[in-house]
Amino acid sequence: MNIIKKIHIITILSICSLMWTNAQNSINDSITTMLQQLQREQKPMANYRLSSVNINKKKKTIQINLTESFATIVFKESFIDSLKAKIRQFLPKEQKKYTINIFAGGEDITNLVPNIYRHHIEKDRRRLTKSNKHGKSFVKNTSKPINIDEGLNNRNIALWNSHGWYYEQRFDRWEWQRARLLTTVEDKFSTQMVMSYLLSMLENAGAYVLLPRERD
Repeated sequence: MNIIKKIHIITILSICSLMWTNAQNSINDSITTMLQQLQREQKPMANYRLSSVNINKKKKTIQINLTESFATIVFKESFIDSLKAKIRQFLPKEQKKYTINIFAGGEDITNLVPNIYRHHIEKDRRRLTKSNKHGKSFVKNTSKPINIDEGLNNRNIALWNSHGWYYEQRFDRWEWQRARLLTTVEDKFSTQMVMSYLLSMLENAGAYVLLPRERD
């Protein structure tokens, strides 16, 4: 009789374990499909994928771990709320009220929301400027002796363009800003933006702008 009871217990545990595994796989598959759809819509610089899903029944939390490349997209509170709402739809009834936390490369994505997009999340004080001190300008434009009190008077700004990716609509893909030429690439697009727009905008606001150039 004891042997039969043990067999029954083992059978029940095996069935429960199998049901749990199937439910877990179903959640993983649903999240993976959601991420694939999200990538088709956003066209990110690098593809991201689901690493793991950790469900803690005791704490009633669900931790979604994604690859580090997920951190390259722009996060807003509304986007995170929408993402969690979609994930909640994939959960069984008893887990729908669990707290969902999403991580990208080990970082909670709520920490990746820029301060300008934070309304309910507390602003990160480390990202705020600590000083608004005015210095002395290196050079003054004597042909425009204008003091812009609410602008950038007596501010010295070092501004230079970097090299990176931009979205090429003609080919529906991300490309390097540097054009390929003689086995190397030379930046054009971002330099044009800096020289034509940013430089004149800052100078017209009263700033003295330095344009350093880095060479290999």
